[in-house]
Amino acid sequence: MRWAILLLILLCSCSIEITELNPILPANQRMSTNETVDSFKKHHFTIKAYDAIEGIPLVDGPCATPYVAGVNFWTNLISLFTGTGVGRKVVARPWMISRYGGTKVLFHEYLHQLDDLTRDGEGGFIDLEEFKEAYKRLATDTRYAGIVHYAEAYSYNRWSLTFGIGEMSEHIAYAGSIAYVNGAPDYFKRVFRKVFKKWEVLR
Repeated sequence: MRWAILLLILLCSCSIEITELNPILPANQRMSTNETVDSFKKHHFTIKAYDAIEGIPLVDGPCATPYVAGVNFWTNLISLFTGTGVGRKVVARPWMISRYGGTKVLFHEYLHQLDDLTRDGEGGFIDLEEFKEAYKRLATDTRYAGIVHYAEAYSYNRWSLTFGIGEMSEHIAYAGSIAYVNGAPDYFKRVFRKVFKKWEVLR
């Protein structure tokens, strides 16, 4: 038992927080020559959303896909046994950010954190019922239905269904991040008005 505890302590002490984005973020997604995780959050998220995720670090981890930790018992347990400790964090390998950029990693995973905070009664960032209505409408939108097709293709993985945040959490993260980067109708942007700074005007 003592050795198991020592091993866990050793594993957790080996986790590395990622603070600098310039070496790994694709050039077309950098806002400045000294892009950091913090400046990235400040640039894209509303003040209230930024305040909520400011202290949630981005950490290098051993898993093949990015994930959020600290949103429930299971993600804390997985994070603990993969060496990144417990508590809220985004876990991702640097090469994933280099390959997929902020779109599929940072936006997606921090949307998960804000969604979970909302479900925990903190912040009210994303209203699930409002999302459902807008998502249903988006599915019949001839111009933007591709967002729904993309989200549907990736949201039903066994990992997320077993250990995830809850109903439609993957749909929120996939559709929200893709819409933010590629564009969406105002009725869908409005769902994320408390999350993304450039959509904050859509009251």
